[in-house]
Amino acid sequence: MAEPSLSLQSLHEIEQAYRAAKIYVLCEIKGADSIVTDLGDRFGHACLRQFDDFDALVTEAMDFRPQAIVCDVDGISKRLLVNIRRLRNDGESAGIAIVCRTNTLTPHDMGQLLSAGASGVFLSDVPGAEFIGRLTQFMEGGDAQELPRSRMFDELWAAQIAQNRALMPSATQVERVCKLYGLDIDVVFEPYQDIGGDMWGLIPVDENRLAVFIADFCGHGWRVAPHAIRMNDFLHATDIDLADPARMLSWLNQRLKALLPRGQFAAMVYGVIDIRHDRFCYGCASWMPFAVQKDGQAGWTLHEGRGVPLGSFADITYEVETIDFGPGGGLVLYSDALVETTGGHGPTLTSEGVAKGLNRLDRQATPADITCDLVRRLGLDRARLADDLTLFALRRRVS
Repeated sequence: MAEPSLSLQSLHEIEQAYRAAKIYVLCEIKGADSIVTDLGDRFGHACLRQFDDFDALVTEAMDFRPQAIVCDVDGISKRLLVNIRRLRNDGESAGIAIVCRTNTLTPHDMGQLLSAGASGVFLSDVPGAEFIGRLTQFMEGGDAQELPRSRMFDELWAAQIAQNRALMPSATQVERVCKLYGLDIDVVFEPYQDIGGDMWGLIPVDENRLAVFIADFCGHGWRVAPHAIRMNDFLHATDIDLADPARMLSWLNQRLKALLPRGQFAAMVYGVIDIRHDRFCYGCASWMPFAVQKDGQAGWTLHEGRGVPLGSFADITYEVETIDFGPGGGLVLYSDALVETTGGHGPTLTSEGVAKGLNRLDRQATPADITCDLVRRLGLDRARLADDLTLFALRRRVS
């Protein structure tokens, strides 16, 4: 006997049921039925669609566009990340709130999920009412940065903060670099929130050359911190030419273009101090200027950045500039917060004002003297900025 076929009315009813569902739930965690029950009680069970296969969920989501997708997963898999990116790359699905819940979560996991395009990431033991409250804000277009953080997230956020700060060289590493290359260094790093998107670093190339850099991702807070983590991974890869700023910037640009969401980018200055040949070779992927004192008797000069920010366009080439940098020479790099701050944080600085201020100091002012003076002039000793700030000062010692 032939199987009965579905009537047009039945198909219409099924389609209407699919369209009524505004929350799709992927259930991998054992016992995840409790969150499904909580969601059903809050939004109505007719508004839910439950899946055990993410590929099927994504296919259906692209057809019917739910308001939110909740992924209850055992761990962070490549398949999960690929499917989140697949949704984000589909223009009509870009506005769907994608929220992940998992039994275990590390800062690295959080970085991967947020970089892929997840709206929010939570531990599975978050109480249902709290989770649904946060999900509702995502669905209404709220920003997770505005959401209150509960006590059970404190350790996770503390770990994320520690990891973000670990992207910067430790005091011990800075001390070793200074001893090896004959330098003095002082850095002010002030993220706007607990985590930020600014970076600075020191990468030894060989016994005579040291790479220094500063990078500033568009935005701040947890939305850009994962990108800084990935940038750090790229910078410490083994298959790149650390001594060539142009090649380094092009290499980073290609990788960030594939990683960053549309509209996101990173400004960067990357240079190599060559103590054997008394020079500084640098490339810029930004407008960000920086100040250089070519030796201990010279004045400070401003060098304007030229170059397309990283991640904006594919296949970009960058230029390398070389300037004299002998014993006693100084270098000041900074993120844009130093010269774009307005309002009640003291006098507004400009890049030209930074250079003029440096030239008013003693010719052999220490890096600590330099950063202290700039912090005072910016008013950072009295109030916090509304952006991430990185201020890096370096001086070559005179033998």
